[in-house]
Amino acid sequence: MSERGALLFARYAYPPNELGYCGPADSGALLRPEEPAGIERHARRFEGAWCYLELLAERAGLRG
Repeated sequence: MSERGALLFARYAYPPNELGYCGPADSGALLRPEEPAGIERHARRFEGAWCYLELLAERAGLRG
């Protein structure tokens, strides 16, 4: 995941994650932009969203 992609995911995923609607606990991990790898690790735990992100990346030719 690129740094830009991690920040974009965090921007949209944080509000529902913070409210407990989706994703794993520790929504604060999405607020640490200095740690894009941490954001990716947290994003991978969004069971519903991660598979779609992988599919979109593959279709766009962004995965090798």
